[in-house]
Order: sequence, then C-alpha cells, then structure tokens
Amino acid sequence: MIQLINPNDIHSAADTWNGFIYQGKVALYHVLKLINERDSVDGLHLQLDSLEDFAIIRYENNEPKPITLHQVKAVKSHYYSRYKEAFEKLEQRKDNFPCDDEAYFHLATENEETKADIEDKHAKLKIYEYDGNPYCKIDELQDKIKVQASNCLNKLGLIHLSNDNYLEILCNELESLITNNIVLIHAQNHSPNGDSINRQIFRMENRPRY
Repeated sequence: MIQLINPNDIHSAADTWNGFIYQGKVALYHVLKLINERDSVDGLHLQLDSLEDFAIIRYENNEPKPITLHQVKAVKSHYYSRYKEAFEKLEQRKDNFPCDDEAYFHLATENEETKADIEDKHAKLKIYEYDGNPYCKIDELQDKIKVQASNCLNKLGLIHLSNDNYLEILCNELESLITNNIVLIHAQNHSPNGDSINRQIFRMENRPRY
C-alpha cells in the first residue's frame, strides 16, 4: 500500500488545544476546592490567562490583588529539564506580582524529581497536590472535579442534587462559563477595531466590581 501522506508532515494543534482544556478544568477544580475548604470565598475572583494561566484575586480600590498564582503544564514528559524554564518563569511572576499566599505549579505527569526536591530548587513556588499526589493525569481530572462539585452541593445543603446525572450537567455548565469567557475575548479581538486580547483582559480585570 502506497503511503500518500507522511505523518511527519501533519501538524496538529491537539496538544495545545488539550492543554487549554486541561488548564480550564484545573482552574475549575481549584475553585471548587476553595469553596469546600474555606468558610467564605466572598470577594475572591477567578482570573483567567492574565497574571498567570489562572489566578485567584481580590480587589483593593478596584485594583486586582493576587491571592494565588497558578501555572499549568499538561505535557507528558517526566523530565525535570522539560519544566525548569517554566518553574523559573513562575518564580519570576511571583516576584513581579507578589501574592498573599503561594504560586502553584500544576503537573499532569509524575516528575522524575520529587515534590520536595523541586521545591528545594525553586523555593518561591509550590507543587500543587491532588489528594496527596503532586500531579494529576488528564484522564483522572474530570472525576476529581465531580467529587469536589458533589462536596460543594453537600456543603450548601443540596445533597438531593448530588447524583451522577446532575453532577454531569453541573460540571459541564461550570466548564462552559470558563470556555465562554475565553471565546468572548477572542471574538472581540476579531471584531472590527477590536482590542487586542491583552488589552481586553486588562480592561475586564480592572473594571469596578460592585
């Protein structure tokens, strides 16, 4: 059989696309986890793809103040060298945008270095933990989101809604909120005389909140 197309000539955006999807899911997981762990999340906001891949912020005099910074890497490599530059970038971000809490790095694959070793080399960041693990595989994240969503419903006294069917609908809707926000920014960027994406994010994140 004659091979008509050389696989090396095919350029796919699947990895990049999946990386953005994973990033959004990680942000959702963290927000749900915050709701479950804190007595109150009043005044906290999820900021997407601006200060970092995502950030938790609050506002002081209508200016964003970082609480936590989050960098997400959905790559399959387990080599420390593959992430070293990204670790250093996150540390620099924390210097440039001091946060009240920590700068977290999210891994989708177990690293050859331990969590303690990475944090020893990069003292300004923390490796994010998922139920005690310093990484979360892409195919495991959705189930973890559902667990956090179920815990939220129970915490809010809505235990009667905590069934598989409703949880699936709820998680899809929450993910859509994140996706739609990013799509809106890109749509405005493509409109006639539309602002650049960076200017839109700045404008959206610095508008007054009431």
